[in-house]
Amino acid sequence: MVVHEHNTGDVITLGGLTGRVEMADTGTAKLDLTVKFTERTAGIDVKLEYATDLFTEDSVRDIAAALATVLDDLPHRLTSPVSAVRATNLPPLTGERVDVPDVTLVDLLVEAADEYRDRLAVSFGDTHLTYAEFDSYVSRVAGGLRERGVGSGTIVAVNIPRSIELVVALHAVVRAGAAYLPLDPEHPAERTQLMVDDARPVLTLTAQDLHPGESVRSVGVTPGEPAYVIYTSGSTGRPKGVVVSHRAIVNRLLWMQSTYPLGPDDRVLQKTPAGFDVSVWEFFWPLLTGAGLVVAAPGGHR
Repeated sequence: MVVHEHNTGDVITLGGLTGRVEMADTGTAKLDLTVKFTERTAGIDVKLEYATDLFTEDSVRDIAAALATVLDDLPHRLTSPVSAVRATNLPPLTGERVDVPDVTLVDLLVEAADEYRDRLAVSFGDTHLTYAEFDSYVSRVAGGLRERGVGSGTIVAVNIPRSIELVVALHAVVRAGAAYLPLDPEHPAERTQLMVDDARPVLTLTAQDLHPGESVRSVGVTPGEPAYVIYTSGSTGRPKGVVVSHRAIVNRLLWMQSTYPLGPDDRVLQKTPAGFDVSVWEFFWPLLTGAGLVVAAPGGHR
């Protein structure tokens, strides 16, 4: 991603302090948008670094102006939420409003399994499962999890290398009514232990723990309940757990399907480690649409 910045030296006011927005060519953006604050004796300098394939100079200037507006008003609203500052001082957001159906991820997956029963669902090496076969596998493992006390309000850690079993485990945890916590077998033991200690899952699943039980297709989960818990990288300190609801991930996946539609003739490569949020789209989006999920071998994505 190419960075497009130029030196303006614009003078702004941040929180009552004088500062400058400085832009300079730096070559390549590491992230989509980075905002850096530097304290000066007389104020604060702000530097915005952005990817030109995602942002225009005008759009970044609008972001800088909005940020300055919020920061300038914060000292006068120390007990108010940031949302109140935004509502008062910034222009309203505009754009198309789309109603999201009040359903869960499980609802959409079960519906797709019924509609695309004989289509290819998941492939890994020489193993190929149809939607009906995958749905049966997931339902039986979900039943086994329910028999072990997994359900609404619980978290299940999943520590399985990339495989059919990994995909089944993630789907089965969600179908059993719980939220999954992905653990990466390649991550340092210290990070894994921190996540487990913090999230306190009721179980930690390995590939050998997918014991079948009575078939369970739905347990009455509501859209507001957690679907998964994912931890930040910890690059700015201690990793933090983020709980994502069914409603939130359904919103995201339905938007993706409306913008970049998949169909039964499509194949999606699952290669993102399960501990990164992008993997959520790979694990679930294709299987809402009749598409096939092709799972890369451990290390094969490299």
